[in-house]
Amino acid sequence: MELNTTLDFYETGPYKADESYRWGPGIQGLYVIHYIKKGSGFFETDQKLYKISAGESFIIYPEQTVKYYPDPSDPWEYCWVNFTGTGARDIIAMTAFSEYPVCPKNAGLLEIFDKFLKDKKYRYAQIFNLGMLQILLSEYIRLYPASRLEPTLGHINYAHQCVNSGYHRQNFGVGELARAVGVERTYLYRIFMENDGVSPKQYIIDTRMKNALQMMERGITSIQLISYSVGYDDPLYFSNAFKKKFGLSPKNYIKTKLQKR
Repeated sequence: MELNTTLDFYETGPYKADESYRWGPGIQGLYVIHYIKKGSGFFETDQKLYKISAGESFIIYPEQTVKYYPDPSDPWEYCWVNFTGTGARDIIAMTAFSEYPVCPKNAGLLEIFDKFLKDKKYRYAQIFNLGMLQILLSEYIRLYPASRLEPTLGHINYAHQCVNSGYHRQNFGVGELARAVGVERTYLYRIFMENDGVSPKQYIIDTRMKNALQMMERGITSIQLISYSVGYDDPLYFSNAFKKKFGLSPKNYIKTKLQKR
């Protein structure tokens, strides 16, 4: 099963120190991640109180009752981003946020928060900020992965993404896939067999064939164009692989399966 990575970026912004400002108890309908730039403050949820200092970050979940406020002796300054999306829960589940609402100090995360565009007048701001959100969450996964997350699941999900983004390249193969995932080829073979029932090589072939069919379904009939687009330099080699998979050559498949519709 492939990881759902669909996210919807909503808003981001800074917050300047103000010892009188408090939020809650209340419920927010989005995921919100706060990163503390300076000072310190307190975060309350599930009848627990957390003191949070500069460099740390904390998360608020949708429909979670929370309260947060600055430390009067050292009021915090923070930045935040809120988001939702059908893939948000699965992505957050891959981070240590799924086990503890506060992440340890990390100065490098501030560089990502600072890159979000605060001014919405730019037409590209929404797309740019969505990209930054994906980068930010990937860093939380890399730096603070969930301890209960099985390494195999993380590896196979990433391997699937690598295949989906690399199948069109003629030199893409099992060796490059193993290097991209950061595992040995024998381990890669084992997790593909356990999760997909096929070898990595066959999974790459199946992905190429699936995308070839999709191109045919869209009315593209040039075998040379299709073969090159799914990672084959040689149309004849592609045709043989296609026939082995579906029992018909690409030309005959188009003629018998598609043109009769």
